[in-house]
Amino acid sequence: GVNPVNDAPVLDLDDAAAVSVDRAADFTETNGADITGNEVAFSTGTNLTDVDNANLTSLKVTYADTLTADDEIRIVDGVSSGVDRVIALNAATDTTANGTAVVGGVTFAYAITDGATDKHDITFTKDGGGEVTKEQMEALLDALEYNSTDDNPSPNSTVAFDVSVNDGAANSAVGT
Repeated sequence: GVNPVNDAPVLDLDDAAAVSVDRAADFTETNGADITGNEVAFSTGTNLTDVDNANLTSLKVTYADTLTADDEIRIVDGVSSGVDRVIALNAATDTTANGTAVVGGVTFAYAITDGATDKHDITFTKDGGGEVTKEQMEALLDALEYNSTDDNPSPNSTVAFDVSVNDGAANSAVGT
């Protein structure tokens, strides 16, 4: 008999025709209050494929635990509610924090946990368990933005996020 093998999903944060799945974007800090307007999106365009699964189970964002209280991930959902969910990324954040966010009519649960050394993970899943379509997970990915409200950031500093998705059996390669 033939034993089917699961193919891992593919995540591409930069859907340009380039070979890299990574995306580089510059964040520009403003002088004074920086509430909205300079956020940097995690991805652009069509980003998720999986040749043998129509659905995905989770999306994970990994980041350094050296970020400050001014660093945040915003979840912007212009489809259903337009309301932002802000997740603070500072090292002092309770790493057992969790919550929910609605994107495109789907309620996603998220949990912040300790990851690898000097890292934290935010894992997004369908609230209540189960799977979501690739399109629903892509809507979540497209809704993620980085922002900093720090008026005195370190010059030429870099903030990197590793992003991966899971189809219930395999993780995608990491995009940064």
